[in-house]
Amino acid sequence: MNSKIIRALIISALSYTPFLNIIAYRRSALKDPEQYGLAIWLKNLTHAQKAKPERSFSDIIELGPGSTLGAGLWARLLGCDSYTAIDAFTLTDSERNRKLLNNIEQKTPRGVFNDTFKRFNLDPEKIAHMVDERMPHVRADLESLYDGNQSKTLSYVTPEQAASSIPDSSVDLVFSHAVLEHVENIQFVLDETYRMLRPGGCSSHSVDLSSHNTHSEWNGHWTYSDTLWKVICGNRSYLINRNPVSQYEKALLKSGFEIEIFQKGTRENRIDRHNLIPRFKNLSETDLTTANLLFTATKQ
Repeated sequence: MNSKIIRALIISALSYTPFLNIIAYRRSALKDPEQYGLAIWLKNLTHAQKAKPERSFSDIIELGPGSTLGAGLWARLLGCDSYTAIDAFTLTDSERNRKLLNNIEQKTPRGVFNDTFKRFNLDPEKIAHMVDERMPHVRADLESLYDGNQSKTLSYVTPEQAASSIPDSSVDLVFSHAVLEHVENIQFVLDETYRMLRPGGCSSHSVDLSSHNTHSEWNGHWTYSDTLWKVICGNRSYLINRNPVSQYEKALLKSGFEIEIFQKGTRENRIDRHNLIPRFKNLSETDLTTANLLFTATKQ
C-alpha cells in the first residue's frame, strides 16, 4: 500500500474523531490571501467579460470560499454592488478577514498589488483611488456580517438558505475556484446557478480533476472500488466527486447553459484500463488525460 493511500486513510480516520476532525476538514491557510483573492476575482471577471464583453457584473456569487472571503472583498472594493458567498460549512473567519481587509487598505497605496493590476490591464492609480473610496462601505458590510446582520451587499449563506433566499434571475456572475470537484451533485449546483443568473449572466469555474493525493497517480482515484472510496472519504460529506471532464460538459448542457470557454488541462495517463473500476472502464481518452478544467458558460 503506497504512502498516499495510507495518508488518505489516516485523514479518513481523523474525520470520525471528535475534536480531531478539524484536521480532516481544515482548509490550508494561504500565505498571501490578499494576492490570492485578487487573482481569483480578476481571473473570473476576465473570463466573464470575454464571454460577454458588453455586460457589467454588479451582483455576484462565489461558491465555496471557505474561511477567507478575499475574492469577494476585492470584488466589492473594485466596483461590484453585492457579493454573496455560498458554502456548505460556516467556516468564515472574522479575525482573518478583518486582517485581510486591513492589509489591502495598507498595501494598495504602497503599490504591492500593482503587478497584478497591470497583468489584468488595470490602472493602479485608479484602482487605489477606488479602494480608498469604497473601503469604509466594505468594512461596514464585513462588520455587519459578523454582528449577525448580513447586509444585501455582503452575505454568507448555506446552499439550503440560498435556495430559498436568492430569487430567480437576480445575479450576474457565479464563480468558484477548485470547488465543484468537491460537490457530489454537480447537476443540482449548475441547475441552481442557472436559476439564479439573469439572462446573459455568466458562470465561471476552475475544477481540479486529480486524485487530490489519495493515490500515487494523479488519476488513480478511478481505480478505487466504491467501498474503498467510501472508507477514504470517511466522515466527510465532501472529498472529491470523481466526475471526469465529460460529466461537467453534460451537466452544463442539461442545465441549459451555452458553453463559451471550455479549457482542458491535460496530463499523461499511466493507468491501465483493466485497473479502472467497472463504472470508469469506458472513460474516453480525453477523460483519462484531463486533469483540470476551466469553463465559462452563459444563460441565454
